[in-house]
Amino acid sequence: MLLALGLLAAAAWSAGRQVDWSALKQITPSHWLLMIAAVLANLLLTGAMFWAVTLCFDAKPRVTYWRMTLLITASALLNFLPLRPGLLGRAAVLKAHHQLPVRQSFLSLMVVLVVGTLVTLTIGLLAWLIPHAGWLAMAIGIATLILAALAGPVATTLLRRPAKHAWCWVVFRVADALVAGLRLWIAFAILGLDLDYRQALIAGAGGLLIAMIGLTPNGLGLKEWFIALLMQSLSVTSWEQALGASLIDRGVEALVVVAAGLIALFCLRSLWKPQSDLPSHA
Repeated sequence: MLLALGLLAAAAWSAGRQVDWSALKQITPSHWLLMIAAVLANLLLTGAMFWAVTLCFDAKPRVTYWRMTLLITASALLNFLPLRPGLLGRAAVLKAHHQLPVRQSFLSLMVVLVVGTLVTLTIGLLAWLIPHAGWLAMAIGIATLILAALAGPVATTLLRRPAKHAWCWVVFRVADALVAGLRLWIAFAILGLDLDYRQALIAGAGGLLIAMIGLTPNGLGLKEWFIALLMQSLSVTSWEQALGASLIDRGVEALVVVAAGLIALFCLRSLWKPQSDLPSHA
C-alpha cells in the first residue's frame, strides 16, 4: 500500500509541475458525465463477467446478475485497501448465502483473470499492429468470434464441468477493454490532447493488465506510470501529459467506485441480516 501511495504521489507531483491544466476550464459537463458512465459500464461488465463464470459452478441458489454486480461493486471499493479484503469478503458471502465453496470462488477468479489477460493482450496487440481504424475494428470482431467459439470447449475441458455460457465471457471482456480505451481517450481530451482512439485502446489495455496483475491495490500507482511510459514509447505525447490523463481517469474512477461501492454495501445489508430480524408473515 505504501508503494502504491508513493507512486501515486510521485505521479501527481510530476504531472502537476509539467502539465497545463488550463484546458480543464473549457471542458463541458458532458465529458465528465461520459467518463462517469464509462466507469459505471466497466463495473457492470465486470459484474456480468463474474456472474457468467459463476453459472458454471455450484452456487445454490444461483447468484443473480444484480446481486453479483453489487458484490463486485462493493469489492472494487474494498480492494483499494491492502490485502484485497473485497475479494475475501465476496468469497465469504457467496459461501454463506449461496453455498458456493471458497475453492470455486477462487477458481472463478482464476477463470476471469486468464480470460481477461488473454482477451486484453489480444486487443492491445491488434491495436498496436493495425493502424487503420476499419481494419482494426474488423480484426477485433474476428478475434472476438474465434475466442468466443473456443471458450466453451476449452473451459469445459479444463474445468471438467459444462461451460455453455463461456462464449459471453469473451464478449464481456472485449467490451470491457473497449470501454477502458474510451475512458483514456476522454481523459486525454479533457487535457486538450487529440489522442487517436487506437492509441487510447493500447493504453487502456496496458492499464487493465497492470490492474489484473494486482501488485498494488487495483493497480494503484503502477497503472498510471505504466500508461505514461507506454504513451511515451509510442511517441504519442510526453509522459507527464500521459500521467495527467491517467490521473484524471483514476480520479473519476475513485469517486465513482466510492459512491457506487457505498450504495452497493447498503443494498447488500440484507445478506448479513439475521433471519430472526426479518419481519414475519405468519
